[in-house]
Amino acid sequence: MNIPALTGIRAIAAGIVFLGHMIESHRHEIPDTLEYGWTGVSMFFALSGYLFTWRYADALLDGSFRWGRYIKRRLVRIYPLTTIIILISVLTQFGRYQWADIALHLALLHSWVPSFRFTINSPMWTLTLEENYYLLAPFLITLFTKLQIRLKEFQPVLLMVVGAWITTMFVSTTSTTFYINALEMLTGIRDNEAWTFTVLGRVPDFASGMFAAIVARTYLARGKHSGDLVVLGGVLLYVICINLIIAHGGPRIAGHELLGTLGFRGIAIASAIIFYGLHAGGYVARFLSTSTMLRLGECSFALYLIQFLPVGAIRNIGMFTQRTLETQGIHFVVAAGISYVLFTILAYGVYRLIERPISSYLRRFAD
Repeated sequence: MNIPALTGIRAIAAGIVFLGHMIESHRHEIPDTLEYGWTGVSMFFALSGYLFTWRYADALLDGSFRWGRYIKRRLVRIYPLTTIIILISVLTQFGRYQWADIALHLALLHSWVPSFRFTINSPMWTLTLEENYYLLAPFLITLFTKLQIRLKEFQPVLLMVVGAWITTMFVSTTSTTFYINALEMLTGIRDNEAWTFTVLGRVPDFASGMFAAIVARTYLARGKHSGDLVVLGGVLLYVICINLIIAHGGPRIAGHELLGTLGFRGIAIASAIIFYGLHAGGYVARFLSTSTMLRLGECSFALYLIQFLPVGAIRNIGMFTQRTLETQGIHFVVAAGISYVLFTILAYGVYRLIERPISSYLRRFAD
């Protein structure tokens, strides 16, 4: 069930996030369309939705799905390297973090607590959402794939997907609003960032990938492939959504307006369309399936985690490297490119020497 091009696309998403972080302090010096590195996170969420649905739908429907094996494989996927990164951060900055903060990071629950959300390693907030999605995914996949089976023709499946996505948006909006108000009532804390940093607010991102995979289950089996055109359509939608957000005041303001909100949600939809096109095949899929792109995709998780690694007096080794290069008179764009190459090499070493061996060993017990 491996889809090579969707491993390769991980390298693109991780690169978008990394470069977005590196040039963030220069956002006023670059075109608006280039300052949206955070869209790589939406791509990752949609990709999880797509892959989980494609991999587990049949097992969930025929009764062969096993929760124990599923949970163990999910733990093996993210916890070993994450735990190592957290321990390095804590031990090299001993005494800096509260014990509750450390415990919540180790449990990957820290994004539910606003004061701990970005403390030890700020990109790790996304892992809380991934972990939460792991628990929700089997239920959502079962529900939506059962609807897909009843709607065997392509057009009704598309209608079902549109209706289900609108329903998901409504549930996400309602549940996030309830959570924000309930938290404020109980603790006095109003967490308006829950729209972005909790699974309640980001369910539509995961669902976009799920729905694309459901369409793929219906349509790709018919042998009709126009993958490159679909990928192009997804890229165009991505650009349109970025410009919608820009037109409505940027990422901090656009979410307060309908079209701005659609722009945000459209990023994940565009990503899901791209994944569908890559799955269908074509020239772009073949490029992303090359050995180089596969290797970059395989080490993307390590790249994502190490870029903000704090070590001793250095709060963030990625930004420290970027600033050091800039102080040598190197243009910030070139510096970001150099930083990306250096950290990709480091990430590949971490993947080959630490992440892959540990995961391979632990997977024997998970299976």
